[in-house]
Amino acid sequence: MKIVRYLVPINVFLVALAIISATTFFLSEIYIDAQEKAEHILDNNIRTFWELIKVKGNNFRVVNGKLMVGDYVLNGNYELPDKIKELTGCSATVFMGDTRVSTNLLTSDGSRAVGTGLHGAAHDPIFRKGQSYRGETMIFGVPYLSAYDPIRDVNGKVIGALYVGVKKADFFETYKGLRNSLLFTATLLIMLFTVISVLLVRYRQRAEQVLKDSEASLQAVIHGAPFP
Repeated sequence: MKIVRYLVPINVFLVALAIISATTFFLSEIYIDAQEKAEHILDNNIRTFWELIKVKGNNFRVVNGKLMVGDYVLNGNYELPDKIKELTGCSATVFMGDTRVSTNLLTSDGSRAVGTGLHGAAHDPIFRKGQSYRGETMIFGVPYLSAYDPIRDVNGKVIGALYVGVKKADFFETYKGLRNSLLFTATLLIMLFTVISVLLVRYRQRAEQVLKDSEASLQAVIHGAPFP
């Protein structure tokens, strides 16, 4: 009986550990898959941004403090970022240097974030290394999943950048719902197994007690009752 009492909590612990490990592994795999999917989506969206720009012209240049592609002025022109928002749901920005000159991002007062700077993880890859950036970045204190590409003039000099992105919390909203459902299910399974284990032990204890009582009664009859 003592062994059974020790085995029950050990079994409950091992089953709980197995359920938690499986749930954690599954959630980790889903999260990694979601991140890869986000990067793929943002890659496609920034390609769409480039295609829209190519319709306006091919050569980027800065003329009189204005960023231009062909004869199309990008400063203060919100046509393309708004089109990206319409087509993909992403936020989008054109940078001249590291300053936003066309964007659908809004500041806390509801105005477009024109004139604000590019800061954070994407800055050095773009302006020091001349490389694209894919990953998480902070924009106005909010984590975004983002894609940045450098804008180059005809001489290959980086004179700006393109950006598309989505709030991390918005993109992982579905993941959060699935995570909560899995955690609830795992907790329910652990509680259910614990209750069943306890009930089985109590049932066994009662059965053993009944058997002992029966044996005691039988012994009393054998040793104490006279034969007719």
